[in-house]
Amino acid sequence: MAADAGDYPVPRFIGIGFLKERIVVVVFNEPNESTIRIISLRKALKHERTHLRNSSETNWERIDKMVDEDIDTSDVPPLDGSFFSSAKLRMPEGKVPVLISVDSDVMEWFKTQDEYQELINSALRVFAETHKI
Repeated sequence: MAADAGDYPVPRFIGIGFLKERIVVVVFNEPNESTIRIISLRKALKHERTHLRNSSETNWERIDKMVDEDIDTSDVPPLDGSFFSSAKLRMPEGKVPVLISVDSDVMEWFKTQDEYQELINSALRVFAETHKI
């Protein structure tokens, strides 16, 4: 969704979605074709989480209270030898060390999070997968 960019020369965009088990809001822009600049990424506020959860008819309160025994798996076929004989193992590619410039306030926020490097990688992955052609 395009954001009101005010006096900024480059349009800003706002995204909301899942990052691992968290619902997050990201503000970003694309100053040129080869650059995506994350302006901010934060945990979604309660009213934003409610909005996202209300975008489906799922009873999230019921889901949150469920334990494994409550889940009906009767329509799930067993993972037997025939499944594994045709299954393909797909491992993620290794990480590549990079040096990037990040706004100091953005980096400070990430560093306050647990496993912040993994969180940055996840944020970039969500953005990249959203914009695949």
